[in-house]
Amino acid sequence: MRGARSVKYNACILIAHNDPFFISICKKFFSQYNIMVTQVESNYCKIIHAIEFWQPDVVLIDVIIPNSDSVSVMEASRNLSIKRIPMFFVISYVDDHKMKSVNLEHGATQFLLCPFDNYFVLSKIFNSIISAQHSERITPCYCGNRTSPTQRCELAVYEAVANLGVPTNMNGYKYLCRAILYCVSVPWQNPCLGKQIYLTIAEAVNSNAVCIERSIRHAITTAWEGNANLIANYFGISQKPTNMQFISFMAMKFRFTFAANGDSSFPSAL
Repeated sequence: MRGARSVKYNACILIAHNDPFFISICKKFFSQYNIMVTQVESNYCKIIHAIEFWQPDVVLIDVIIPNSDSVSVMEASRNLSIKRIPMFFVISYVDDHKMKSVNLEHGATQFLLCPFDNYFVLSKIFNSIISAQHSERITPCYCGNRTSPTQRCELAVYEAVANLGVPTNMNGYKYLCRAILYCVSVPWQNPCLGKQIYLTIAEAVNSNAVCIERSIRHAITTAWEGNANLIANYFGISQKPTNMQFISFMAMKFRFTFAANGDSSFPSAL
């Protein structure tokens, strides 16, 4: 069945996680890249059968499933007659360091703590598929013109902010990414633009500018407390960046990066 599926789709994602909204946005997001998304009940035997049947590139699975867990599924997948072991994205509702370590040691690609930012997870999955296929010297057809400058920029921003240590389950992470994308689309002309950013995001998420500013500041502070040296080296500074310093620097970086790659269009303002 894998051969028949491969004719139609560039890749396959198997979801063993009962969240209809997340599954819906997964299907909508990945359909534009001709990536198949299929769901299976969170049941050990059914998950193993689905992995063997579909031979997916990625499996999203809850850390605990009825009568079993994600580690058991990862171990069992190594004994299946499949072309390659899928990448496992393990979902947990409990922030347990030992549980995370055990899953990563057994081969999990990512350990995701709920609630998480859906767009961040989608970008991580997408980039993992691309990286895996590049390592196999395959040129994914969805990496070409079908991926717009806007989509490439959005994925890159969400990825970069997370890599700087900003927790992806914080509201400030989402607001910070939105702010950076807003500045990529709007020339940085005067300090008053900062207030406009907060107001624009607040309207989009049904909040207020003060909450947006505070949430972004808290996200940056949290990242700084855990990754001060990384952020300092990245920005070329010695003190924690202010909201506007962080946003404007990242926006400028992505503007230059995408312009250098020949992308003349950028995400539209929020």
